[in-house]
Amino acid sequence: MAQDELDFRVLGPLEVRAQHLALPIGGLKPRQLLATLLLNPNRLVPAETLVDALWPQSPPRSAVPNLRTYVSTLRSSLRAGGEERILAQPRGYAIVVRPDELDLLVFEELTARARQCRADGRLELTLELLCRADGLVRGSPLEDLPPTPGWAALLRRLEERVLQATEERLAVLVALGRAEPAIAELRELLARHPFREGLCQQLMLALAGTGRDAEALQTFADLRRGLLEELGVEPGQESRRIHAALLSGELPAAEAATAPVIRSAVSQLPPAEGDFTGRQPALDQLTALLQPVSPQLGAARIAVLTGPAGCGKSALAAQAAHAVRTRFPDGQLYLDLGGSHRPAPTGRLLAELLRSLGITDIPGGLAERAARYRSALADRRVLVWLDDAASAAQVRSLLPATSGCAVLVTSRRLLTELPGAHEIPVAALTPAEGDRLLARIVGSARIAAEPEAAATILRACGGLPLAVRIAGARLAARPGWRLGTLAARLADPASRLAELRCGDLDAGAGIAASQARLSPDAATTFARWGLLGPAPVDADTLGDPAAVEDLVDAGLAEVAGAAATGGPRYRLPELPRCAAIAAAPTDPAWVRQVLDRWLRRARAAAAALPVNIFAPGQRDTAPTDSLPRALAWLDGERPALVEAVDLAARHGEATLAADLALALVPYFDLCSHHEDWERTHETALAVAQGDQRAALLRGLGQLHLYRDEYARARERFTAAHELFTDDYGRALARCGLGALARVLGSPAEALEHHQAALTAFRAVRDGCAEAYARCAIGSARLAQHRHDEALLAFTDALRLARLAGDEHRAAHVLHQLGVLHQRQGRPDRGLSCLDEALSVFERIRDAHGEAYVLRAMGELHSADGRRACGRSSLERAVLLYQRLGDRHGEAGATQLLGEVLRGERREALAEEHLRRAVRLWRDLRLPVSR
Repeated sequence: MAQDELDFRVLGPLEVRAQHLALPIGGLKPRQLLATLLLNPNRLVPAETLVDALWPQSPPRSAVPNLRTYVSTLRSSLRAGGEERILAQPRGYAIVVRPDELDLLVFEELTARARQCRADGRLELTLELLCRADGLVRGSPLEDLPPTPGWAALLRRLEERVLQATEERLAVLVALGRAEPAIAELRELLARHPFREGLCQQLMLALAGTGRDAEALQTFADLRRGLLEELGVEPGQESRRIHAALLSGELPAAEAATAPVIRSAVSQLPPAEGDFTGRQPALDQLTALLQPVSPQLGAARIAVLTGPAGCGKSALAAQAAHAVRTRFPDGQLYLDLGGSHRPAPTGRLLAELLRSLGITDIPGGLAERAARYRSALADRRVLVWLDDAASAAQVRSLLPATSGCAVLVTSRRLLTELPGAHEIPVAALTPAEGDRLLARIVGSARIAAEPEAAATILRACGGLPLAVRIAGARLAARPGWRLGTLAARLADPASRLAELRCGDLDAGAGIAASQARLSPDAATTFARWGLLGPAPVDADTLGDPAAVEDLVDAGLAEVAGAAATGGPRYRLPELPRCAAIAAAPTDPAWVRQVLDRWLRRARAAAAALPVNIFAPGQRDTAPTDSLPRALAWLDGERPALVEAVDLAARHGEATLAADLALALVPYFDLCSHHEDWERTHETALAVAQGDQRAALLRGLGQLHLYRDEYARARERFTAAHELFTDDYGRALARCGLGALARVLGSPAEALEHHQAALTAFRAVRDGCAEAYARCAIGSARLAQHRHDEALLAFTDALRLARLAGDEHRAAHVLHQLGVLHQRQGRPDRGLSCLDEALSVFERIRDAHGEAYVLRAMGELHSADGRRACGRSSLERAVLLYQRLGDRHGEAGATQLLGEVLRGERREALAEEHLRRAVRLWRDLRLPVSR
């Protein structure tokens, strides 16, 4: 050994020798680091992979600096003759070893030469080479180091290669007529690997070759019993053939005396990804399915992985296939069916499978090839992986007929018509899984430095592993880029797929291939879908249910739950949506058609909701649904309805944008969806004109009032009043100004506005609006302590609301009557009114109304000496006000709750609530004790 040469050993305890002397590699972490590098000799190992190997559970915050320290320590230990053994690269580190310096590389070179010699019939040289390889094995690989998940797959493959070399050595030993020394070692190996039939077959033949037939038969019996008890399967065809020949006495003497060199089973599995991330539930389900089963169960197990292009089906399949390969000792077949681009003909696929099984006389006809294929797999345990299937029809002829085999299929299309198949949909990565994968590629330090940009990138990638891998590769290749740079480049959906390309990786290639195979109707529907937003929609919105189902089958769309009507809703996953946007046509007629449909449906649903006098047109449509069904539909379609307003504004449909936004006011108001209310109104306001613009301003004023933004509310109400062209519209604006004045403690000003509005409402004989105005007048009178006038106004308002069938307005009036009765010393009548109002508000899901009534009930109970009841009602009211973001209501209810707690002598808790109330009033710039 030259002075600068080292001897690295991993086939047993980790050792490094120089000039036959062991080098001290101190510390567990440096030894784990060295082992990880040696398992990947002369190859870059990403820093993230090294961190995972050293800290498999939870890396410390200082993991990367610690890693650099360990690398430096190793460099000092391994530096011989001035040569640097560990090289630093932008993404990680690599160890430099020559072929004769690492026992693993020497072992692989010796076994490869041995196989070539065996094929040439040079058995003595074969045995010599395999004995030299065996001499390198000092125990289990890296047996002195604790196991780490990052090594698991590599070590399993390494142990398998060592065991295969041992089998081949023993087979050659027997073939050379030296059966006796081989028998003891075969027995020992079989005890450690009881289901490895190749070992059993060699032992049976070796025993028979030395005249020990009874022991050979017992060996088979032990194998059969173990397989049946543990796995529920019979021994394979070759084992049964040898057993039958022994029973009949027809085992050829030459075969018994010179057991043949074991034939290696075909193993065509593509490599598993070293940085495979997440998917544990799907992986567990898949590995449980993929196993040979009892012959009584008939057909082979079939597992089908389905999902869109780039979702990681093949990566998951590879991970599962390698995990279960030892269950299929007769081989593992892999076949690319080409379904994404150009599906391969079944005849050609069958010929390829037959050649893989060693059959050279390929029949000419399709049926004959299929029969020969099924015969070749009969009574054998083989895993068949059919990747990228185009259809169930393409797969059927490639299925084994017996239960000893299992089939793994990946496809972008649903293959529900495949009998007996277990479908496993492959979903997008979770945010946590995507974050881990991106960190493994670009380094956790860069992710930690820009977590928001990383989250934006992952959202833009739609959780697809391929897209995340491409984004990571681009960042890794550009260490000077900030993550925010790539996030900005991915922001535009129309150009995003062009950014998600790196080398031969292209996130859009699979999507484009799926698009190319669409029918004309499905292609048109897909492109039109790009005109809509990301919210789920039902098939009727798109106008062609059959085409939508075709898109689902092609993996370009997915079911996103059920609509309130009972049918499914659909969505485009993020990257297919980008492709649809890029292909979207200019089609104003279709856009108007979609918007008209949304408007009709929104108005029909709103008609079933409580009357909202500030939503023009609500009462122009007759209700066609019950309140619960209308609310269920609106809840389910809310994201799509909000997107529809954006769509209308984007395409210059100003009238439709405003109509849609205003049609949704009763729903947004009732259910307190304030953010959606603001977004739709601001969007429509940007393009609206005339009275529609005035109505939108009036709605935004109401929203500002709910949010205690009083200056903005006055500004919007005043602008609406000036812009309306009719008395009725101006009256609606004055109602807003009156409500604002009452909240700000100016009941006289409020009274003036509401009386003017009442005159306009009476002129057009609008009973609902008149009931609203009279109730508001009563509230102003109540604030002025003019109780008799307030009672008269409330009584008239209640009569009008009930005549109009407006139970929602009636409940508001009952709430005010309850407060009035309590203040006039009639608590029982007050509580009766409040109970009736609360029942209505709860039934129609008016959380704001509930909060108002609960606050009034709390005040009434407390004044009547029932503090516990009062405290319970006020606590519920405070929680509701907090959920709604109503700081004005929360301040009043919190102050009352503090006073009740003080009455209960719970001073500390009372002070806490009273201090909070003071802070809220101060934030609102209003005096305490409203």
